[in-house]
Formats: sequence, C-alpha cells, structure tokens
Amino acid sequence: MKGVGRAMSKRLFVDCDGTLILYDRDGAHPGGVPKGEPHAYNRPLIDSVRAFIHDHPYALVAVWSGGGASYARVIADVALPGMNVAALVKAEETFDLVRSWDIVVDDQPIAVPARVFRPDEWTYERRAAQGG
Repeated sequence: MKGVGRAMSKRLFVDCDGTLILYDRDGAHPGGVPKGEPHAYNRPLIDSVRAFIHDHPYALVAVWSGGGASYARVIADVALPGMNVAALVKAEETFDLVRSWDIVVDDQPIAVPARVFRPDEWTYERRAAQGG
C-alpha cells in the first residue's frame, strides 16, 4: 500500500540547549545563543541529523526547546541551515507526537514513550550507497 512506509518511518526529535548547542559552563541556558553565551555547535550530532535527513527525506525531524518554538527555529536555522526541520516547543503537549519507535536526543530525561538518547549516545550511520 502506497504511503504506509512514510507513516511508519522513524521521526527524530532533537533538543536545543545542551544537545545541539553546547555551553562552556554547566547548568540551564534558556535562550543562551541569542543572549551571547559562549557556546559551540555539537558537530557530531549535527552531522548525524544531516545524514538522517538525507536518508529519510520524508521523516519528521523536529528541533524542539522548552524555550519555545521560536527559539527552536533560531537554533534550527543556525545549527542546521537549509535543512527541512520543524521547530516545536518541548512540552507535555508535544510529547504525544513521539512514538515508541522514534528517536529522541536530549540532555535531560523527558517522559516520552521512546528511548531518550543523550547527545553523545546517538550517532546515525549513513545507509550504504545502493547500486543501480
């Protein structure tokens, strides 16, 4: 049946602060990037997200933050420029979007039905090139 694979494909949910963006000091950093807090991009995770998007162009990829969807959009635009990702608020209301087989990457434990990977635990391996 056409379209079934898309409906059942994995979705990827990635947090902003402490996950896509790493800070020089421990603790909470709500809105840290626009405030000019010293930070670095989590390049290995960003590379994995890019590879996932390449291999799964129809999958939902969401960058989310407890700081709101607008802040998540800012982070998505600087960390994943040109990538087709949704920006969402990370809250109990959006946790229902996560299914048990989805991928969640977050530096904090959250109550979702899928396993929550810490930022240094999840790496996406590209699919092998398919011969033609």
